[in-house]
Amino acid sequence: MAVKAIDLLDIAEIRREKAIRCKESFAYFLKQAWHVIEPARPLTWGIHTEAVCAHLQAVGDGKLHRLVANIAPGFGKSSTFSVAFPAWIWTRNPQERFLCASYAMDLAIRDNRNCRMLIESEWYQLLFGDVFQMAGDQNVKSFYENNKRGYRLCTAVRSSGTGKRGTCLIIDDPNNGMAGRAEVEATVEWFGKTWSSRLNDQENGWMIVVGQRLYSNDLTNHVLSLGDWEHLNLPTEYEPARKCYTSIGWEDPRTREGELLCSALLNAQSIVGMKASLGGMNYAAQFQQSPVPSGGGQFRKEWLRYFTESDEAYLLETPNGIRSVLKSQCWLFVTGDLAISSKQSADYTVFAVWAVTSERDLILIDLVRGHLSNPEQIKQLRLLHYQYPSAYFRIERVGYQLSLIQQALAEGIPCREYNPVRDKVSRASTAAIWMENGKIYFRKGAAWITELESELLLFPKAAHDDIVDNCSMAADEVVTPHMPLSGEEVQEAEVIVPTLQDLVTRDAFEYASQQWGDWE
Repeated sequence: MAVKAIDLLDIAEIRREKAIRCKESFAYFLKQAWHVIEPARPLTWGIHTEAVCAHLQAVGDGKLHRLVANIAPGFGKSSTFSVAFPAWIWTRNPQERFLCASYAMDLAIRDNRNCRMLIESEWYQLLFGDVFQMAGDQNVKSFYENNKRGYRLCTAVRSSGTGKRGTCLIIDDPNNGMAGRAEVEATVEWFGKTWSSRLNDQENGWMIVVGQRLYSNDLTNHVLSLGDWEHLNLPTEYEPARKCYTSIGWEDPRTREGELLCSALLNAQSIVGMKASLGGMNYAAQFQQSPVPSGGGQFRKEWLRYFTESDEAYLLETPNGIRSVLKSQCWLFVTGDLAISSKQSADYTVFAVWAVTSERDLILIDLVRGHLSNPEQIKQLRLLHYQYPSAYFRIERVGYQLSLIQQALAEGIPCREYNPVRDKVSRASTAAIWMENGKIYFRKGAAWITELESELLLFPKAAHDDIVDNCSMAADEVVTPHMPLSGEEVQEAEVIVPTLQDLVTRDAFEYASQQWGDWE
């Protein structure tokens, strides 16, 4: 049966309208082209795709000229940035010249080839075959040209100069996730000495960098320090303190602490496994886009020490081997940092259970962290008292927390008030000194160890500092010369507290020992 002429006209009109919509909207183009780019994997649309498409649209419309986007692996960034985006730009302006780089040449060639396959696909040619044609004499995997003198060339990060220049430069994953600090620094140097000079028009040309964070001094940090770069920051788990806003009017639509970027791609259970396999610092960098400063901040990575335990002893992992400390020779206390609100966006309530050795080493044997209401806080305090009946509680006396202390004392739960006299950073110095000297140990493999490591090493720039506050209180407790409370002692005795400056001197430790002896 012959196709009616009117039907052919309808089909042509539909194609023409679809081509116009694709040229106008990168988001629409991506949805239509995805079956060609990833035929075996459906497009998962979410916050990340909305954000990326909005910003690449702004680049294509000339509203942004420098864009750095940070997003975890597995969110389709290469298919979007390196494959779909150049092909979309050529539907509007086939004269554009792309230089595209990745940390490995085979990855750069892969994306170059996939982009060419999209352009040469039946779907693309039906809609945009009249815009340009591929040049037959310059059409290989690493370099191809069209008949409007636009081209796309790929290279490896840190390779020698290509000899060619471009109107749009894209770096997709500047470094491998296993890259060491030296490689990351070399990439920054290459960007300044080689890559950035390849742009034809420094004022109106486009430069895009997309990838995960690795270190605090990585390429993202470098380009942001240059100024005039738009930063699209997409942590996998939402952190209200780091909410992303950009100049095009986009803002992260998430509102709840820990809300996922796209649970269909990475759900809560998978994230637990990811944290366990990567460790706190690597997860914070690659998935939260919040890299720890070199070695840590106020707390250093090399200061972290761990312990395991047997039925009768704590087994402390020291540089000289395992040191066994009998549990019967330790005394216990619990620190508490109470949040005022139980909202998911608020700070956490944290209780930390500490064992103290005869040498005043601190051993963190348990930690409770959550968004707890006031009734839940007192309930948790009772539970910890039941679990550790020989321990007393040290709780910061701020605002309503005093009433909780009084309530606990009325129930016969031994409490001491903690009256901070310095800011958080200053108070943390005592814990940092104690940790530097190998006097604090954390439970190896604990469910909470990832959050603890991240918060310590990112302090004071982490989204939360509740665990750090507990470490500060604990360090003050063992440094301050007084005896632990027994279960019957619920009134705090006044003690002489040496200054932080004293604590770093040998005389101060002798002084503290003398004061401790006086209490005995």
